[in-house]
Amino acid sequence: MRQKRTGADFQGGVGFPKSNPKNKGVSEMKGEKTYKEIVRQIEHFEKDAALYYEKNNQAAGTRARKALDNIAKLKVIWRKECLAK
Repeated sequence: MRQKRTGADFQGGVGFPKSNPKNKGVSEMKGEKTYKEIVRQIEHFEKDAALYYEKNNQAAGTRARKALDNIAKLKVIWRKECLAK
C-alpha cells in the first residue's frame, strides 16, 4: 500500500525519513535531512513517472508532478542550509 505524503513531509524539517542505508556517504551535517528527503522525493517521482508512462496511469502523473514541485522547494531549502555553513 502506498504511503500518503503530506506537506509536512518537506517543510521545515518535519517528517523527514529515518536513516537510509543508501545515503551512508553523507555525514551528519547541516542539510543532511533535506538531502535525504530530496532523495526520497526523487524515488517517488521515478516510481510514479514509470507508472504514468508504462500504464498510462493519470493519477501517477499527478503524483509525479507533485514530487517534482516538492523537489524544487527542497532544493531552495538545501541551498540555504549549505550556504549558511
